[in-house]
This record gives sequence, C-alpha cells and structure tokens, in this order.
Amino acid sequence: MAQEVATNFAASKPSPVFQQTLGANPQESLAEGIGSSYGVIGYKGKVWTLRYRGEKHTFVRPDDNTPIGYIDVIILRQARVKSKSYYPKYDPASSEGERPICASLDGITPDDDVQQKQSEACAMCPRNVWKTNAEGRKTRECTDYKRLAVLLMPAQTKAMLGTPLMEPVFLRIPPASLNALGTFGDRMNAMGWHYSSFITRISFDPTQPHPEMVFKELQGLTDAEAPVV
Repeated sequence: MAQEVATNFAASKPSPVFQQTLGANPQESLAEGIGSSYGVIGYKGKVWTLRYRGEKHTFVRPDDNTPIGYIDVIILRQARVKSKSYYPKYDPASSEGERPICASLDGITPDDDVQQKQSEACAMCPRNVWKTNAEGRKTRECTDYKRLAVLLMPAQTKAMLGTPLMEPVFLRIPPASLNALGTFGDRMNAMGWHYSSFITRISFDPTQPHPEMVFKELQGLTDAEAPVV
C-alpha cells in the first residue's frame, strides 16, 4: 500500500482505474440492505407519511406545505396472500402505532416472533371469528391486510428527503380498502395493463369518516422508464 497521505475527498476523484472498474455499478451504496433504510408509507387520519431511516416525513403540497391528500406510486410487487394482525386496544385501520401482539404474514399461522400467540392456526383462532359490534356491523378482532412494494414518484420524495428515493417502500392496504384494490387491479388487467406498467394515484374517499383508499390510474410508463421499474 502507498504511504498514508491525507486526501481532500471533496476536491478530488478516485483513481481512473477505480472509476473504470466501478463504472458499471456507480449507484452501489453501503446503505443498501440495512434495515433502518427500509421506507414505510403510513397514514394517520387521512394524512400520508413516510418513515425512512428513523425519521417520519409528511407528504405536503409544494405551494403551501399543507398535507397532501394523495400519493403517486408505481406498484412493483404484491404479496400473494393476505396477512393478518391483532391489536387488542388499537385501531388497525391506521398504519401508525405500536406493533400488533399477534400477526401472520401468510395468514395461516402466527409469525415466530409474535408477542402473544393467540392460536396455533389462524383458521382456528377465536380472534378470527366474525362478530357483530355495537353498531350492528360484522367485524373480526384480527384483521386482514395486503402488503405492497411500491416506488414513490421521485418529485415527491425529493421534496421531503432532498434527493429522490429510488428504492421500493412498503405500503399496507387495510381491510376496508381491499375490495377497492382488487376491483382496480381487475379493471386495469382487463384492459391489458399490469399494475407495474403505470402510475397509480392513491387517495382517500372523502365521503367516508375513516380512511378508505381510492385507486386511480394516472399515467402509463414509457419504454425508457421500464428498465428502472
């Protein structure tokens, strides 16, 4: 190795040999694969947020910095099955809050790391039984949800983070929005559009008191954008 010499990194560049060798993968980062960097889209009430690297950011309008009522995403992948979560004293319709005491990613058996397993199998769990609440609605203590991996539009994340977030983030679709998601996907698929081939705008139904998501196709992606997706 060469004798240790201080380097002014801000005013210099790597050796041309390194630049040529690493040029094929210039975006590789030491932050890749680190759990704390995994972004999570959440909402409380009808305000969208992004939790990224331990900090929470609110999606706001560029003109007056008030909370924006929608997010624009490309849906990259979906979980093949519905997942489940049980909160004894928490409204799971919001993605904000404490961890559920029992949960199942595959909807069949509780995850290994749950705090308080409610049953050995979800199908036999008393929390998974339909009951009629005080308002006369049929509900279950354990609720279903859908896991999506999405890419947020660069303009939205650049405004919050300073640079565009060009990696997948997690979005949880709550039970009240599952039918809307399924109907939306079926309609677009019938027209020949895979969910990853266009931009989807996700907002909230203004006629509903609790957050229920509305899905709308916004813009098809181009040949140049396809490799990024």
